[in-house]
Amino acid sequence: MNKIFTFILLLVICYNGQAQSKLQHQPKMHRNEKGRLFVNKHQPMYLFLGTDPNNKPKAEKLTSEATAKYANPFYFDTEGKNTVRTPSKVDPVTKQVIVPRGDVIFEVYADGIAPRSLSRFFGAPIYIKNGTTYYGKGLKMDLKVKDQVSGVENTYISVDGVDFADYSGEKSFFNEKEYSVKYYSVDFVGNDEKISEKKFQTDTTAPVVMHKFEGDVYGKYISGKSKIILSATDNITGVKRVTYQFDEGQKKAYFDAISASTLSNGEHKIKYWGVDFVKNKSVTNTNGDFIVDKIGPDVECKVLGDQYKGRYHYVSNRSTLQLTAEDSQSGVKLINYGFASSEINSVYSTPFKFIDKLGLQKVYFNATDNVENKSSRKEKLVYLDNEAPISAIDYIGPQFFARDTLFVNKYTKVKLFSKDKASGVQLISYEIEGSPMTYDKAFHVEKDGHHKLLFYAKDNVNNVEKAKNSEIFVDNIGPDIYINFSIKPIRTENVDGKELNVYPPYVKMYLGATDKSCGTKKILYSIDGGKMKSYTSPNSPSNVELFTKQQTHAVVVKAVDELGNKTEKQISFVVAEK
Repeated sequence: MNKIFTFILLLVICYNGQAQSKLQHQPKMHRNEKGRLFVNKHQPMYLFLGTDPNNKPKAEKLTSEATAKYANPFYFDTEGKNTVRTPSKVDPVTKQVIVPRGDVIFEVYADGIAPRSLSRFFGAPIYIKNGTTYYGKGLKMDLKVKDQVSGVENTYISVDGVDFADYSGEKSFFNEKEYSVKYYSVDFVGNDEKISEKKFQTDTTAPVVMHKFEGDVYGKYISGKSKIILSATDNITGVKRVTYQFDEGQKKAYFDAISASTLSNGEHKIKYWGVDFVKNKSVTNTNGDFIVDKIGPDVECKVLGDQYKGRYHYVSNRSTLQLTAEDSQSGVKLINYGFASSEINSVYSTPFKFIDKLGLQKVYFNATDNVENKSSRKEKLVYLDNEAPISAIDYIGPQFFARDTLFVNKYTKVKLFSKDKASGVQLISYEIEGSPMTYDKAFHVEKDGHHKLLFYAKDNVNNVEKAKNSEIFVDNIGPDIYINFSIKPIRTENVDGKELNVYPPYVKMYLGATDKSCGTKKILYSIDGGKMKSYTSPNSPSNVELFTKQQTHAVVVKAVDELGNKTEKQISFVVAEK
């Protein structure tokens, strides 16, 4: 008996229906390593019958009388395992039907569903904003592909529009840019899935954080009123947070400008860093050294020139006020002053004069440093003395005024005095004939003749009075005494070795005195040792015959001028009848 071998040829008609961006994948059949036959479920199928297992071209295509409409071609209706059957199994040796009867079954696995590829991104932080996906550093991607029937033949990938190439495994994305990754897989019977595309942006750059000082700033110095502002930029995902730290203190999240008032006076260091939404962290800034200056300058004043401290601090209109200020941090910017507490707006440059008005006055002043810290307001109280003392002269003792001349003698005291209604008298000076002297007590002018005294006073702030003068005539010489008799002597007589004139008993004596300067004030006389009497009194020797007694008489005559200068003259004579 001839052996009849029957085999079924499944011819696959391929077509090209894929998108242009993909590679060309034709529908096909595939027999795996286990011998299973897989066909593309979408392909038309035909059955061929032959007797030679090695002579496929001599096979004959089967037709169907009963279902001709659905036979050539026909399609498998089930995803997965399908069967082609013929009734009754026949023993290939005996050619007898096997009992119990059973179908001869040919298994065919139809696959009409493309593989499914799933992408996985890992190794980097992810952030999604406005529909865009962002990844940080270390991004990797792999694909997991499944096919339920024939299995995955290959997976293809395209990055940023390059031609699709075989997917060989995990991919890394190092560059910071926008990426477009497309991929798809195809199974063993030519089913290719739709292209999947993943668009994303990688952000590998940390934010840039900067600081600035706002307000009163001078170099690295800021005031307590200033603010520290941190600004951060990130060009891709944006800044998620900024953290800062003063010195070695607590780390804090930055939200708004930081007031320097929260910091102590002195040196500080600020550190700060930013983090974006994919955890890129900026390098910690370490160049944030600065100094908070909350203390105003120390300002002082000093009076220059004329001054005297007594009840008040007295100054003259020549005095000046010097202002100085020191600031150990940002330095002194300016010093202001004024003569009213509400108007301290004059800028100090050099020592200045006080208001030239007699009396008390105040100068108000303060200093400002380079970050606008002001010192406390200070004031200087002074008494401006712009008037010189007023001096006068007094003569104590003998003096006589006549013919517009003041006559004095060596016993007359010259007293100078002065008054000053502010700082007080410092000294009185005087000159006599060009010899300057400082007055300390009353003095005498002893030299006879005309003298001109100049005198003036100086107060304690060196206001000098205009010199005054006083003219005097010093007369230390008494009057010249003249003695005359009413009759000439009748003879002379030697008495005790002296030649004396002899006058008769009725003789009268006439006395006179002449002073060449101030005049004679009085004449006194004494007869024979008697009491001194005024020549102008009654019974004077010119009016009464006082010398009737015949004897030697001695008369003492004294003359006094208006200053009390005295002269004395004695005369002896003899009274006799013959």
